[in-house]
Amino acid sequence: MPNVTVEEEETEAETPGEEPSEETQKPEGQSSSGQNGQQPPEMPDGQSGPGQNGQQPPQMPDGQSGPGQNGQQPPEMPDGQGGPGMGGGPGSQSSGVDSYEAVQTYEEDTVLEGEEISSTGTDENAVLVDSADATVTITDSNVTRISSDSTGGDNASFYGVGAALLATDGTLIADNCEITTDASGGAGVFAYGDGTVYAVDSTIATTQNASGGIHAAGGGTLYAWNLDVTTDGGSAAAIRSDRGGGTMVVDGGSY
Repeated sequence: MPNVTVEEEETEAETPGEEPSEETQKPEGQSSSGQNGQQPPEMPDGQSGPGQNGQQPPQMPDGQSGPGQNGQQPPEMPDGQGGPGMGGGPGSQSSGVDSYEAVQTYEEDTVLEGEEISSTGTDENAVLVDSADATVTITDSNVTRISSDSTGGDNASFYGVGAALLATDGTLIADNCEITTDASGGAGVFAYGDGTVYAVDSTIATTQNASGGIHAAGGGTLYAWNLDVTTDGGSAAAIRSDRGGGTMVVDGGSY
């Protein structure tokens, strides 16, 4: 699949069942990885990702710099330093929801391996990272989000309410995970505001409206490598951006 780079895309959310006004779709037959000379950052193990064409991309957020987007540096480990869409940068917005409900909320560094994480509540997240002090790594895990009562709509599309994995601040890494949702507004992976998400070698399947596979809005930052993403529903593109846009860099995978 061709590489895809999306920056500061700004769209409007739609009511479930309507055609999206503007969603980020995979280009067909052409590569966009070379836009502005960009390359995605390195994989979370410090090794360069596939399709780099021998060029050294920026590194995973560990304080090391690399070639950035449009002259910017990629997001660093959350230590008060800014990155694309962080710290009130372009596209960053304050949340329009008062609070989030989540099965697991993390505000400090955490490593999860071999976990079964299940969410069945109305308009809740399975995992929420909401602190600049937190880098949460989830590996070899299954994340499910199933709810018949969730409402989806603007809160899901604009702010990530009901997504399986959501980062509104700090860093969330999903590596070799299986993420499945069957809920209105149940995006697979969502980056909002000051949140940064790295999704690697994972499978994402969503089945209802307003349930994008990977989604950035409000200035969020999302990097993806070698994902297998399938979606089924209105306003549920495999690669999606909504109000406030953000930065998305996608390398390899099936969408």
